[in-house]
Parts: sequence; structure tokens; C-alpha cells
Amino acid sequence: MKRLFLIPTLLLFAKISFAQNPKDTMVTNVPTVNGRILYTDSLAVKGRSKHILDSIAQNWYISYFFHRLPEKDTLNSIYGRGLLEYKVKPGMINIDYEAAVTVQITCKDGWYKYQFYDIRFRPKSGVLTDIGYQRDPEYLIKIYQQKHLTFAQGMNVTRGQIRDYISKMNKAVHECIASLNKTMEN
Repeated sequence: MKRLFLIPTLLLFAKISFAQNPKDTMVTNVPTVNGRILYTDSLAVKGRSKHILDSIAQNWYISYFFHRLPEKDTLNSIYGRGLLEYKVKPGMINIDYEAAVTVQITCKDGWYKYQFYDIRFRPKSGVLTDIGYQRDPEYLIKIYQQKHLTFAQGMNVTRGQIRDYISKMNKAVHECIASLNKTMEN
């Protein structure tokens, strides 16, 4: 009778002992250059002049970002700051967040290049912002990559919360980029 209990127990122990969790790459797959988050790409658009692409980019920027800072239009690009809105669930409830992002779109004949960078996010509620929610995704990624969190870091934010903050921000930026690419192609 003891053997019948011992064999399944040993098999279960062996399975648990050798099981390895896949390495979480959500946070580490956010595109960074020298520790700074940077979403960038250059895409070809056949049959479109620089002026038409500039106009399309300008219209997309105005329609996509309802909350935006005055843009600085340079000779070859759209340059401005806009707010992306999304929800994060750091605890038991969803909290509305907004991410301020710098958008730069450079257009030339037959192609355009976009850059999304200098991202800062915060809860939309001023009360939650005053409590001290973290707003710098680059700092959160740096903390996430540490082998051990300090006591103070662990009190403020957990690895699961960092993963949630970064993945929701990443999803919002990718949705924004997909909207830009679809608009520029049509």
C-alpha cells in the first residue's frame, strides 16, 4: 500500500522539480535604445508624394490624439505630444491610465518614418497620482530586470504589476502604430 502512494508522489515530485517556467519576455521585449523606450520603423508607401503623406500624417495625428500638446511642424515631419488612454489593473479594480508620448513622423516621397518615445504614464485620477503611482516605464523596466527587489521597491510595486503596467502601455502604443500604418496605406 505504501508503494502505491510512494510511486505517484515521487513522480509528482520529479515533475515539479524539473519543471521550468518559460522566461517572461513581455517586459524585456519593449523596444529600447540605450535604456530609453523607442518605437520606430520606416515604411514604404508606393505612389505617394511627401506632401500627400505629410497631409495624411497631420490628419491622423489630429484625429487620433484628442488630447495633444501643440505640435511643432518642422519641414519634413509631424512632431507633437499626445495622450494614449488605456486601463491597468494593478490590484482589484481597473484604473484608467493615460500615457503622454512624443510622436514624430517624417515623410519623404514614397516612404515615412515614425518614432514614439519619451513615454510617461499616470492614472487619470489626480488622487491616485498623488498617492505615488510610478509613471516612468524605463525605471520600471530597470527594476524588473534586477535579480532582487529592495524592500522599498517591493513595497511600492511588484513584478506582476510592472508586467501589467508595461504590457498595457505596450499594447496601447502598438494599437496607435497600427492605426497610423493603416491610415498611411489607404
